[in-house]
This record gives sequence, C-alpha cells and structure tokens, in this order.
Amino acid sequence: MIFFAESKIAFASERDAQDCVVNHQYQKALEIYNELLSLNLNSSSNSTLLYGLACTLRSLGQFPLSICYFQRAIDIDPNNISIKIEKARTQLLNGDLIPGFAGYELRREHPETIEKEKPFTQETEWDGQVSLNNKTILAFGEKGFEDTCQFVRFLPMLKQYKNVRVIAAVQPPLKGIISLCPYIDEVITLKDNAPEHDYYVPLMSLPAKLGTRIGSIPLSNIPYLFADTNLTSEWKARLSDDKNVKIGLCSRGNNFYFDNPYHGNIPTNRSFALALLIRALSDIQGISLYCLQQVTDDDRITNDIREKIIIFDDRFDKTNGAFMDTAAVINDLDVVVTIDTVTAHLAGGLGKPTFILLSKNADWRHLTERDDSPWYAHATLIRQDEHDNWDSALVKLPGHVTRFIQNKQQ
Repeated sequence: MIFFAESKIAFASERDAQDCVVNHQYQKALEIYNELLSLNLNSSSNSTLLYGLACTLRSLGQFPLSICYFQRAIDIDPNNISIKIEKARTQLLNGDLIPGFAGYELRREHPETIEKEKPFTQETEWDGQVSLNNKTILAFGEKGFEDTCQFVRFLPMLKQYKNVRVIAAVQPPLKGIISLCPYIDEVITLKDNAPEHDYYVPLMSLPAKLGTRIGSIPLSNIPYLFADTNLTSEWKARLSDDKNVKIGLCSRGNNFYFDNPYHGNIPTNRSFALALLIRALSDIQGISLYCLQQVTDDDRITNDIREKIIIFDDRFDKTNGAFMDTAAVINDLDVVVTIDTVTAHLAGGLGKPTFILLSKNADWRHLTERDDSPWYAHATLIRQDEHDNWDSALVKLPGHVTRFIQNKQQ
C-alpha cells in the first residue's frame, strides 16, 4: 500500500512537471524532476523522469548536462528510440553535428517512416564511401519543404564522382524550383515511380554520411537554389518603378512539424499576424513592403494596413507553379524578413540577405545564442527574448533593417 501511494504521488508530480514545461516554467519543472528522482523509484519510472529532466535542461540551455541525462535514460531503456532522437536533436542544437546527425538517423526506424521510404529504398543505400563513378543515385526528401530546400545543398558534393547521375525525389510543390538546380540531372516527385538507379540516399542523411561539421557546411555563402530566368526578368520589369528599398515579408508557416515521429507533431509557434510585422516596420522611411505569403483572416489585414504592403493577386505561385513567383520576386528584392519556414530557406538558398525571426526555443538548425547562421552566410537571426512573445523579437527588427539600409546606401 505504501508503494502504491508513492507511485500515485509521483505520477501526479510528474504531470505537474510536464505542465510546467508546457507553460515554460522550466526552473520549477527542474525542481520537481530532481525531487522525483530523489525518491529512487523503479528503473522504468526513472527512465521517464530522466528523459523529462533532460528535456527541461535543454530548454534551460544546459546542453552538456542535458545530453548526460538523455544518456542516463538510454542506459536504463536502451530500446527507446524516442530518447535517442531527442539526445541527437540536443547535440545538433549544441552544434555537435557529427554525433547529432549520426543519432538523428534513428528517425528512419519508425514503421511509418519505413513505409514511406519503401518506394525509394529498393536498391542499395549509399554509405557515403562507395564510389559513385558511372553510377546513378536517387536522393529523396522526407519531411517539410524547408528541409528539402535546406539539404538539397549537399547534392553538388555527389557530382565530384565521374559520370555520376543524380536524381532528386521531392515534394510535388517543389518540383519546379528544384528542377532549376543545375547539379541535379532529373527531378521527380515523391508520388512518382522511381527511375532505374544504383543507390539511394535520404537527403537528410547526407550530412551524417559526409561527416558534416559546423565549419564544413557546403554552399553556405553562395546560392544553390535558383529562380527561373524568364520569370526573374518579368518580375524585375514589373517592380522597376519602385525605387525604394524593397522588403519581402512572411510571418506564417506550419505551426507543427513532424520532427520526432515517435512523438508525433510538435508545436513550434512559428507564426503570427502579418499586421504585427508590417507595424514593426511602419516608421522606417524609403521602404516598400511585399507580401510573400498567402494572407488569411488571422493576419489582421485591415484597410489601413493593406495600404502599407503590396499583396500579389491569386495567380501568384499558381499560374507558374508553387514557389516560382516567390523565388523570382525574392531575386529582385533587397532583403527578406521571415519567420522560420520554407521562405527563410528559399531566400537563404537564393543568397538573399534575410532576417529570420525565431521563437525562444528555436529549431536545432539555428543553434543557440547567435545571430548568424552557419547554413546561410547572408542571414541574420532575430530571437525572441521571452517565450510566446513575438514583440520581444519584433522590437529589434527596425534597428536591423535600418542598419541594413544604411550599409546599402554607403
């Protein structure tokens, strides 16, 4: 009876800790987890508590200690892939790309992932070492549009092999823009049948197979994505009368990403009303604002706000294909301001100066406590100072944009 009572108390307290994490009360959650672990419960319960403690320490920015507790949880529960994936994400967030990407490969062991990969995994998986001379390799995207736009940069590294043929399988909306990459021989969609090939590789596995470190990320300082030349000329002519500094805006992305398949959709809080972004820049003279997203009621675009931004008509990115107009317009803009979504990676891949607005606990690819990006040399990261408070990031934006304009005019 005593053990039953202790378990009941522990269960309730663990729920309290989880509620604290949801509400960003990490210090309080840390105290609860430490107290629960001091009760020295059975090993199975300890694994769960150690995992919760490790996640809490990660949110507090204590990465080495967080990684240690993830490992302690793994030692108790070595078959728990979810814990291993979260340890890998923490290593990536800490900039430890070699072990981080190696551990992140475990994402592919989920049954749903295995099923999705089946159409493209009938041949031999490339190990990063075997020569691709006179071979054909199929690289396929896995998750979000932004992941494909970010990791397609690794495909030019495969062209070092003699007579290698590179096929890319991507999400259907990305086929047009990825087809413009000169280092890819053929682009198909993830819904197409795979052409004949010798090897396959998931795009997001290339960093692990190629031993990528922070200092060896390829094409971080030159464009590796390209806009259609005819569309670029067309949009350049259409925008030629605007002599202001032209700024593209995007404040809306997918608020959930399928980052850890063992945990399902993880909320990221990556969107806010476009009106807030427009107002943040309203006092800067000599600029023109261009909308790079589909506008919804959530963007709070009143009549007075609409007068401050150019919103393209319904043909934008539809008549010419998804992202095709966006890429062409970005080419003619001076700078892009966006939240962490595909627009950020499209602009970064095009080599355009970009300000990326990030939530307090940003995705691993943006690391921590830095305002530059190892993935995009021309990007500046603007982070929230407070959880769920975009004003704490937006208040910094006018200063960044003003300095950009001043440097441009020098």
